[in-house]
Amino acid sequence: MTSILVVDPDLDRRQRMEKELQDCNQFGRVYACEGLLTATDLVHDEDIKVLLIDRGVAESAPYWTEFKESHPQMGYVLVSDSDQAVGSQVLSQLGVHAQTSRSATPVEWVTSIAKALVNRLKPQSLKKWLKD
Repeated sequence: MTSILVVDPDLDRRQRMEKELQDCNQFGRVYACEGLLTATDLVHDEDIKVLLIDRGVAESAPYWTEFKESHPQMGYVLVSDSDQAVGSQVLSQLGVHAQTSRSATPVEWVTSIAKALVNRLKPQSLKKWLKD
């Protein structure tokens, strides 16, 4: 089963999201941490497939680009405070595969995680996967 990691500097939000994702029983493991430095350690120790990252962290962390380049196999979901969709240009600039909001339901989070899992595949890998 897929393991995921929630990165959010706010303890209450992080713990709520972690618990609700665990309770939906769709993932092997759900981890949570406050920033990318801790995330780097977790990613090296665990088989994380998708990272849900707070928009503020993604936009302000100077090593976000390095992190993504070091882990190209992962799917990335941008988590924002607003229910308004972030434009595709912003998603592309941040290098994420999907988006969701904090106020979304756990089912909507799962859908965004699934989208990130598919969108992280390179087009040639996706074509091969769809043929099988």
